[in-house]
Amino acid sequence: MLTYQNPELPPEARWLVMQWALLIGPENSVESSLQTLFARLGLTYAQGRRAWGVLTGKQGDNQERFVDIERLPRQGPGRPGSRYRLSAKLVKAIATIPAHACEQHVEEINTLAKRHVYLPLIIKSV
Repeated sequence: MLTYQNPELPPEARWLVMQWALLIGPENSVESSLQTLFARLGLTYAQGRRAWGVLTGKQGDNQERFVDIERLPRQGPGRPGSRYRLSAKLVKAIATIPAHACEQHVEEINTLAKRHVYLPLIIKSV
């Protein structure tokens, strides 16, 4: 994910997608609050909101969203829930990234990703 060629994805968005792919699976959906999702993926709420804004917003007329949101039927009082999933286009793009694209740092990246290290430290070290 770190080598995915798209200048519109800031570091927080790349981290969110990378953690999603590692912890949830790129083709799996999630039903939870955004705050819970961000915590599960190793992001603070502020980092998650910045990433989420990019991932769920259209970046132009021809650009697709990176995350699809499905509104679930209301079950009782309060807001209806939502189901989130990475877009089919993004999942396909992730699958086509060559495994050797970032081989020289793969061990360090995996170690850092497993520890959920504070994001700016990862960006500086990579």
